[in-house]
Amino acid sequence: MKEILVTCYQNPDLDGFSCAIAYAEFLNKIGNKAKTFIQGNPTLEIKFLMSYFNFNFPVEVKNSNDYESIALTDSSDLNALGGLDPKKVVEVIDHRKYCVKELFPNAKFQVELVGAAATLVAEKFKENNIELSHQSGILLYGAVYSNTLNLKSNTTTDRDRIIAKWLKNKFNIEKDLIQKMFLAKSNLKGELLGKGIRNDFAYFKETNIGVAQLEIFNAQELIGDRKEEIISCLNILRKEFKIDLIFISIIDLKIDQNFFIATGKKEKEILEKILKIKFKNNVAIRKGLIMRKEIIPLLVKELE
Repeated sequence: MKEILVTCYQNPDLDGFSCAIAYAEFLNKIGNKAKTFIQGNPTLEIKFLMSYFNFNFPVEVKNSNDYESIALTDSSDLNALGGLDPKKVVEVIDHRKYCVKELFPNAKFQVELVGAAATLVAEKFKENNIELSHQSGILLYGAVYSNTLNLKSNTTTDRDRIIAKWLKNKFNIEKDLIQKMFLAKSNLKGELLGKGIRNDFAYFKETNIGVAQLEIFNAQELIGDRKEEIISCLNILRKEFKIDLIFISIIDLKIDQNFFIATGKKEKEILEKILKIKFKNNVAIRKGLIMRKEIIPLLVKELE
């Protein structure tokens, strides 16, 4: 039996990272051979959970091109593959509206609109009564909370809440773990700011849109102190990827607001129109929480 390579996208967030690890575990436990492949650098919240629980990172895959079958989790985008052949993708597990199935002609798809892809993977263990390791359980639990902004995002569903409760009870997870995780990802001192923006930057090649996203406790303070650094990071990414539209959404988890930073006239006009916001000195504020995966379909529709 040939091994299946389970991956997500380059520089994954906690949702993609946890899904790649846990789904490989699931496949192995139902009789397949699978290995996790992580591309790029882990985010601050991944580093926090892995260090806090003394978990081991997946063993490095020496040559990913040797694998003939790929399972893609928390993504349905060609950029996620990092050069791997999309024809090798045999399965896609994702939770986004924006999904182009034609990109992966040999894949079966599970695309369901829940708040976190981690919910879909955790449900496989729960529904099939398959034991879940402590590492995968903790990572999936953190991912559900991270990707739903502490179960407050518009994308949160009852399925996310149910699976989060199931994981919490199963692994007796401490009450303040999520707050500790969010505090860890809010530490963007020094060069961590640029790394954080780059690590959580998504480039949508088909529409030539680039969107960075940060989810922290101190957004207003960060922008007040370091707005020019943030703009500089966006300009570097614009030039590097030759992007038409680029902006950053900084989500303040403490006051439930989005702060948008953009410098181009076109992206400002489109964001003002679709989100009913107003830019001043390249910054706009929106009350309530909205995530990148909600904004992208609105942008694509507006650009059609």
